[in-house]
Amino acid sequence: MRSPKDARNIEIDITNQCPNRCSNCTRLCGHHKEPYFMDFETFKKAVDSLEEWDGVVGVMGGEPTILPELGKGDGIDPEGLI
Repeated sequence: MRSPKDARNIEIDITNQCPNRCSNCTRLCGHHKEPYFMDFETFKKAVDSLEEWDGVVGVMGGEPTILPELGKGDGIDPEGLI
C-alpha cells in the first residue's frame, strides 16, 4: 500500500447532495437518507493543508458547487473548481 504522500490525486468529498438523478451515478447521489455537507471551515482547512502539495486536488460529492458557503467572498471561486 502506498503512502498518501505518494498519491498523484487527492479528492475532498464535500457533500452527498445533488439535484440531478443520473442513472449512471457511481456515488448514489440523491439516494441518501441524511444530507451531508462538509462544514466550510473543515473544507478550508483541507484545501489549505494541500497548499504545497504538487498533485491534483479534486472536489467531489454529489454536486460540490451547491455547497452553500462556496463563492461568498471566501477567495474560493466555484467555477475554478470545475
